[in-house]
Amino acid sequence: MRSRVVPALATLAVLGLASCESRPASGGGGGGGPTTGAHTIHLTGTIAEPIACGQCHDAAFQVTLQGSLASANGAQPGFNGASLTCSNVYCHSGGPQLLLGGGTLLAPVWNPPSTVSCGACHAIPGGPIDTSAWHPVVAAGVQCALCHPGYTNATVNRSVHVNGQVNLTHPTIQTSCAACHGDVNRVMPPGTPEVVTAAPPVDRAGSSSTALRGVGAHQGHLLPGASAIAGPIACGECHVVPTNLLHVGPSASTPATVTWGALASANGATPQLVPPPPGSSSVTCSNVYCHGGGPGLPLGGGTLTSPTWNPPSAVTCGTCHALPGGTTDTSAWHPAIGVGSDCGLCHTGYTRVSVNPLVHVNGLADVNPPNLLTSCSACHGDPSRVLPPGTPPEVMAAPPVDRTGSSDTRQVGVGAHQAHLLPGASAISEPVACTECHVVPTNLLHVGPGPTTPATLEWGPLARADGATPSFNPSSSTCANYCHGQTLGAGGSNVAPIWNKVDGTQASCGTCHASPPRDPPHLLHASPDLVGLACSHCHPAGYTASSVGPAVIPIHVNGVINTSATFLPDWSSTAAGPNGWTGTSVVGCHGGTRYWIDAVPPIGGCY
Repeated sequence: MRSRVVPALATLAVLGLASCESRPASGGGGGGGPTTGAHTIHLTGTIAEPIACGQCHDAAFQVTLQGSLASANGAQPGFNGASLTCSNVYCHSGGPQLLLGGGTLLAPVWNPPSTVSCGACHAIPGGPIDTSAWHPVVAAGVQCALCHPGYTNATVNRSVHVNGQVNLTHPTIQTSCAACHGDVNRVMPPGTPEVVTAAPPVDRAGSSSTALRGVGAHQGHLLPGASAIAGPIACGECHVVPTNLLHVGPSASTPATVTWGALASANGATPQLVPPPPGSSSVTCSNVYCHGGGPGLPLGGGTLTSPTWNPPSAVTCGTCHALPGGTTDTSAWHPAIGVGSDCGLCHTGYTRVSVNPLVHVNGLADVNPPNLLTSCSACHGDPSRVLPPGTPPEVMAAPPVDRTGSSDTRQVGVGAHQAHLLPGASAISEPVACTECHVVPTNLLHVGPGPTTPATLEWGPLARADGATPSFNPSSSTCANYCHGQTLGAGGSNVAPIWNKVDGTQASCGTCHASPPRDPPHLLHASPDLVGLACSHCHPAGYTASSVGPAVIPIHVNGVINTSATFLPDWSSTAAGPNGWTGTSVVGCHGGTRYWIDAVPPIGGCY
């Protein structure tokens, strides 16, 4: 754009010059006429390379200011012929595309020429007139040459200064955080995000002290291999990752804008950055998932759940959550680890003294097999056990092994589990459901603080059949219930078996009830001295006085009295007879209703 044509500059003859090469070479461009002015300053250069004539005027020497440099970066330069001043010229801080500003002389006078020095066209970075964020603050001791080749803190590189570009040592300085902090020469493993090279030290002021907030625990969080208990954490988990220099504040210690990412907030955590207390410069993190915060996983018992950022707190196993089975583990969030247990059984890559940093602190409970939290066999039993079709899946969990890895049946956690639950394990009964003896948990919260914590006893309908009142004596580990003859009459040799004595002697014919039972009907009908009927006369074929055949194993110990098809008595009370006699229908042998009279010697009788 041309503000005014200056006639005195119309031809070289007026200047007394044969060409631009024979321009005035002395006098510093001074003088009062337009033919001298600032020509020498522009054509010889002091803080920039010589400016070509065509940047300011055309071949006819009319002032146009349409050169590519004069109008660089969107500048729209102009010249005021009355005041002989230039304005909005790129060379003097014009143009909106580079965020220059703060200069003391943005519209210099051509004749006599204004004195132009550092700070005239734009603010000196870090100087008293630099009130904008167009350039990172230059802290004491930081050399300009770190970013700008050939510059010092007092001089410019004349060959590139005022060339329409930002000349930087590192090509990606405007988008690479490492250009101002971190280390652009840092060698990282393949696949590491480039932004990790920016993890201080050094910070913007060139410091590597971890006591400073700009350094702090950056490397401990970001560098691969820096932590033995976690993989690198993404920058965005803690703060905004800037994409340009506009985030730089007015001081070298301007903190990053803290915003929390998905991992920091995992499992319901509400992370916070806690300001330093009076007299301190150390900030702390609080309620961050990575340090044991959040109710989603019932972690607890950590010794340091609010670590200090600067200087960084020492974080080891046990600081964020209790060590399972350790002295600080007072919760039930994890099964207690017995002596000899291997963490790797449930957590791939873990040992008793180390974690798998690739998955540790990832917001999940990484377990193997994947159904650990719902499969009992993940902690006890055998998940590889092959069972007949139709077997309930929880039978996989029948120890051995128990939670401590033991298969010793003398341990209460092992005991007679298999004898009760595995198909074919017993010669006289079908497998018994887990719920006949105890609650079947659906998650890990049932685990108590020790490896021998017993299951929660809760007796089922079979254990309570025939009016039995089941019980378990923990001091002797003995059971009493319907299944072991509590209500089946006298004569059983062992109606209170020991749970953790699995030697084959506690569950055979005659242990739960006499063989045959010694209740009055059996004594009357099965005694050789009286009637002496065979078992099969009243019961399905397969029973003898000393055995239970395969055909009747499914109905033995089922809570009811099973009779044969030809003998169909209903042994429940149906009517009350005279004198308190109990009326029962015994159709198969006697027909009609008969009354049992206990008082008739020697054993009573049916009349």
